[in-house]
Amino acid sequence: GGGIIDNIGSLYRTSNMEWDTTFVKAKESATPLQELANALKYYNQVDVAVLSGKKVSDNQVELRWILSVIWPNMWEAQVVFSGTSVLTLSDIDEPFITKQTDKLDDDAD
Repeated sequence: GGGIIDNIGSLYRTSNMEWDTTFVKAKESATPLQELANALKYYNQVDVAVLSGKKVSDNQVELRWILSVIWPNMWEAQVVFSGTSVLTLSDIDEPFITKQTDKLDDDAD
């Protein structure tokens, strides 16, 4: 198996998780992973690459990522987004993500 990758979904708790994103999300998507699964229902292909990560504080990390989708048209145009996500982790022994804030690189402040 993929080890940590196989268990990444367990880092997200659907109850009381705060998720602030510039992307449109479905009402039934409580976590970013659920929204990526929903995106596969529309786009021909969805790829995410985490490029880097850094510790922001004792309970926060910032991830830099690229998201690529293949538009469902006859030309299969590829659309690429880049940005960052700040993940806030719980303070208990078994950490999980309590908050995620996504920002696209071209977002105006």
